[in-house]
Order: sequence, then C-alpha cells, then structure tokens
Amino acid sequence: MALKKCCPLTLLLFLVLGQLALAETRVRIALQEKGSSCTVESEAYTLKATAGAQVLRKGQGQVTFRPGFPEKDVMLVPASGVFTWNGRGYRGYLRVFEREGKLVAVNVLNLEDYLAGVVGGEIPADWPGPTQRALAVAARTYAVYLLGDPRDSEYDLVATDQDQVYAGLDGESFASRGALDDTRGQVLKGADGRVLKAYYSSSCGGHTSDSEPVFGPEVPSIKGVPDPYCAGTAGSHWSRSFPIETVRKRFAADGKPLAKITSVQVSGYDPSGRMSFITVKDDQGHEYREKSQDFRRILGYRELRSTRCKMTVKEQSSRPVSLHFQGGGWGHGVGLCQWGALVMGEKHMGYQAILRHYYRGATLEKI
Repeated sequence: MALKKCCPLTLLLFLVLGQLALAETRVRIALQEKGSSCTVESEAYTLKATAGAQVLRKGQGQVTFRPGFPEKDVMLVPASGVFTWNGRGYRGYLRVFEREGKLVAVNVLNLEDYLAGVVGGEIPADWPGPTQRALAVAARTYAVYLLGDPRDSEYDLVATDQDQVYAGLDGESFASRGALDDTRGQVLKGADGRVLKAYYSSSCGGHTSDSEPVFGPEVPSIKGVPDPYCAGTAGSHWSRSFPIETVRKRFAADGKPLAKITSVQVSGYDPSGRMSFITVKDDQGHEYREKSQDFRRILGYRELRSTRCKMTVKEQSSRPVSLHFQGGGWGHGVGLCQWGALVMGEKHMGYQAILRHYYRGATLEKI
C-alpha cells in the first residue's frame, strides 16, 4: 500500500504526535521480585484492586503490605504522582501482588520518566553531554525492545543491572532530562530493521564483546570492536584470586557438587580476549564445562568483574590451591562501554559518533 503525499504541516503533526505517544508509553518496572513485605509512603494515596480498579480505601502516610493483605493484587496510586519505596522517590504508581507467597512490587510510569531515572542511575550527572545523550538513546532502545519482549508477563524490566539501573527520582537531573529531550524519540535499529536490544556495560577493558557468546543468537547481533578510549580508565585493569575451596563451595551452591578439585582449565579465548569455556574436575569423576559467563556468575559478578581475563592456577603437590585472574573491564562488555563513551564525550565527539562506534551497522531513527 503506497503512502499518500501530505502537506508539511500534517507531516510535522504526525511526527510530533508519534513522539508524544512514545513519551506517554507506560512501562512496568519490578522494584522487588520476591519480598516478604513492602512498605510504601505517600502524602495521600488511593488503594485500588488491580482487577476492576475498585477503590479499597484512601489514606495518607505509610502503608505496609504483607502476603494476603489487603488483597493479593492492589495498586497504590499517589495523589501527587510520587511515592516513596525503601526511602527512594518514584513517579507513577505502585502495583503490589502476591506470587508463590512472596510480594512483587512493580512501578508503572511513563517511559521517559523511567529513562530519566535510568540515565542518572547508570552514569554521574557531571559526565559530558554527548555521553549522556548516547546513553539516553541506548537506554531508550533497550527499554523499547523489552516492551515488545518483556522479562515477565507482569513486568517489562527489573530495576537493577540485570536490565538497567533505575534510581527513580534520585537519578533525575538536568543532565538526564536534557539528554532525553535532545534525543527524544530516537532509537537504534539493527540491520534487520528491528529495534536493537542495545546492551551496554560499565567498562569493556579495551575491546567490546560480540553479543552471541554472552546472550545467545536469539537477539539481533552486536559485534565486538576494539575500544582504545576505554584503555586506562577506571576498571580497565584488575586482578582477583579465589581459594580453590571458595570455588568448590560456590559451585555447590549453584547445584554443582564437587569433591576435591583436581583441575581447572580454560578452553580458548574469543577475538575480544574473553574466556570461552572453563572446565572444572574433581577426584570423584565430576566434571563441569561452563560458559565463561556462567563461570563468572557462579564465582560472583562483582568479584570476577569480567571474562576478559587470563587465569593462572596456583598448585601445591600437583593439586590446585587457588585461581588467579588478571583482567580488564567490568560487566559483560557487549555494546556501549560507559567509560569509553566518557572519554569520547570528553574529546567532544558527538553522541551519534559514540553510538556508531559501539553499534556497528545500526541506524539511528525516530519512532
């Protein structure tokens, strides 16, 4: 079906309304997934049943939810449009529901309000404008992708670095709001024309990673690139050691029992310098061959900062006693590197150049 020609005023109105529609899109963010209680505070609020929106009561101040009270699925709607949860302010309203005896708390709000809390939650407000704008586009793109492929049937994203760090009102600033206004409606699309799942990480350590080894082939591909801008920044170099008993206990906690560990070996490195597989064996015949990302998860994301590292095994009487890692970067390393983007911004490179560097082949479009 061919598009009819329209006058410039009509086209402008269409584009403006399209951007307003995106800005007004509602997004559902899980603040809590498995809580035993949930305490919320608001100057004035209306408590409603989620099904049918029946008003249960009106009140003010603090309200604490526990399983079964007052109903299993409610909405707390603040009169001011702002509520406090765990000492932090949030826009929109809060839905609280019970799942398997635990409470799930979901913040429902406009997309751009959510993103203002993400940009400020991910990077400091005093980082350069181009860096702020590049992250704003990446964060919006990632969120729009998840709106079409939500993490859960009841929420789209979670508020932690499992998706994007969402700091609520604490993340909002002139910098985060300005970056979103300057890039309003802009998202990245992959070569297939679909919105990209625009991953990003804190520090790549000098080379970003292909997306497929980390996240699998089911999402549009992001290719790793050399990143000289990240070299020498915070987190670009680190070292960490693990006693072999710590490794054994953490494997056991992950449901992978081990007796006395007899060997730990790395099987290959990808083009970005990240470990591919790690095989752990014990003297009782147990053997686990883990993808490097799973191995990092088992040892702890904050302790083994990335898989872009070299592993050496310290032995005693031909048995491993500790693992030593010398590496660079922090995070999965896919897509935009925040510390690299900081340096590019300091060099007065535009946000479009930053996005082109990290998302090769993607196009920047307004939706």
